[in-house]
Amino acid sequence: MIKKLLFTLSVIILTGNILVAQSILKGKVTDASGASVQYLQIRLLNDGVAVGGTTTDDKGEYQIYGIFAGTYDLVVGGSGLCMNTSKFPKIAIDGSSTVFKNVEFECKNEIGEVIIVDKAKLFDEDNSKSAVKFSKEDLGRQPGRGIDNALASSEGISRDAAGNTNVRGNRGDGQQTIVDGVRMRGSASVAMGGVEGVELIQGGIPAEFGDGTSFTVITTRLAPKEFHASGELRGSLDGYNNFLAAVTVMGPLVKNKKDKNAPSKAGFLISAEGYYNMDGAPSRTGTWRATDEAIESLTKNPLRYDNLQLGANYSNGEYLTAENFYQQRVRQNAQSYGFVAQGKVDIIGGAKDTLGKSKNNLKFTISGSYQYGKGMDWGLYRSVFNNASNGTDENSTLRLSARINHRVKTDPKENDILKNLMYDINVSYTLFTAKSEDVRHKDNLFNYGHIGKFTKQRAKVYQLEDITIDGVTYYDMMVLKTLYDSIVRFDASGSSNPNLTWYTQNFVDTYSPEFFSDYYGFTIPYDLNLYSSFGALRNGDAPSLIYGLYSMPGSVTSNYGVTRNSTLGAKASVALNLNDHEIKLGFELEKLTNRSWSVAPYGLWTLMRQKQNFHISQLDVANPFTPGYNYFNPDASNYIDYNPLINLA
Repeated sequence: MIKKLLFTLSVIILTGNILVAQSILKGKVTDASGASVQYLQIRLLNDGVAVGGTTTDDKGEYQIYGIFAGTYDLVVGGSGLCMNTSKFPKIAIDGSSTVFKNVEFECKNEIGEVIIVDKAKLFDEDNSKSAVKFSKEDLGRQPGRGIDNALASSEGISRDAAGNTNVRGNRGDGQQTIVDGVRMRGSASVAMGGVEGVELIQGGIPAEFGDGTSFTVITTRLAPKEFHASGELRGSLDGYNNFLAAVTVMGPLVKNKKDKNAPSKAGFLISAEGYYNMDGAPSRTGTWRATDEAIESLTKNPLRYDNLQLGANYSNGEYLTAENFYQQRVRQNAQSYGFVAQGKVDIIGGAKDTLGKSKNNLKFTISGSYQYGKGMDWGLYRSVFNNASNGTDENSTLRLSARINHRVKTDPKENDILKNLMYDINVSYTLFTAKSEDVRHKDNLFNYGHIGKFTKQRAKVYQLEDITIDGVTYYDMMVLKTLYDSIVRFDASGSSNPNLTWYTQNFVDTYSPEFFSDYYGFTIPYDLNLYSSFGALRNGDAPSLIYGLYSMPGSVTSNYGVTRNSTLGAKASVALNLNDHEIKLGFELEKLTNRSWSVAPYGLWTLMRQKQNFHISQLDVANPFTPGYNYFNPDASNYIDYNPLINLA
């Protein structure tokens, strides 16, 4: 019983979340007196190609089902007793809505000139949502290029400095993008040449879209029956060097030879664009940068030592003055580039009518896209002294989808209760990859924090005491207590980060082991702890920020990460119209696989120092031994030594 309830609940959940971006066009045809015009032919054209049609009933009413989002022309008349035609152009139809279009038409047997004056509606009868719509013509008239720029000009939309769009203050994870019925994951970039229309739903989200606070629904163009090609090239010579190239090619693959006015049996659409930005987000006031001379001096002399207090050191970057800086209009090392390419193939067919012509009620679409982008990770804290060490962010998104749409019933009779029956099946796959890394070191993780080679010289510490071994007491023996690094020597010749070696090399050149012996009057360990106390860098150490704000020249970003996310989705839906009521049922399944890992490479050196020889850090005091009598060193027999205690736990 419980299994049956769970199955029923699952079916209810699945049928409550569908994405069917198809609409209905309905209305009434009347003459000048207001009387209904019965049994009149109605055709819906897209780019001159008939994509749907019907006839008015005895009340003069008509309905056309299964319309994809786009801009269409409505043609009335042209057959029977009404040989004249009237054309109502540019009817915008968005996804998943009912559009009402009432027309006035005078039926005549003569074909003459017809002038149509169309007025924009003050409101949509079927509008139950808060949405902003842009056709491809609207997008072309926007001052900025791209969908995000168009949306940013709408009410309730804001855009931050990073280019992220925010809808009515909602969080970014609640904003979703859908392209041709496929939910976008990863980058949602779309080549503008292939866009038919965009709708941003801000409120009153239809149940078929599922969870979300806002949806950007993008519809791509249908493949036309004639060949078209267009290109675009734009750029700037103002120093920011922003360039873009775009190309769109579309046309038929297999034409309909029997009916030239019918859509092609198969058509294609290919659209691609690429960009390069030297500075894609310039500051309004510019940015400040240290002069090349100041950076070079700071690289070779990063620290100054206090002559009155041994060990005290200060960053020379905190002693620079105004003449060491200048203001620049274009950010340095902030370039980015990338491209997006998309294509689709539409195959149209279906059953034939009584005249032997295809009803074009079956449509099969194969589409795919690939987006790639790479840019420098510019940051304010690196901009003044260290923009040469900016990291890189790289990402790509691959999408593949196949969709079949079948309008099973296209010719409803006058008394039919079932006016329309249509099903839609969509299968998609998305792969998103991303990587963050340093330009020079890439995936050589141990190069990130590598300063140079440190060679240790070990020494022993003994203490004079009595010791009992195997029941025998030995008096005044020199017993080993510990081992330590007496001298650590530095070699910068093989450094992976030569600009950072000056911290350590300057310390070694200024303070030798003999200096400390003379200063204190006894020998102290010349070890890594002493290095660090004087500001010298060990492997894995990073320079301190200047004033806690700006990184020093040569500092390497301690970040490497890889992401790989994939989505396998399937959607199926059924739409039917019973008299004047529409019913939609469907389900959506998604299998998400998210993989990522990241590491702070500097920390690897710290871990290695902690773990290196950790298993032999203690002495095996349970097994003492003496070197024995040495003719050349008679006192050697007075020493007690221990081997390292091996601990592999």
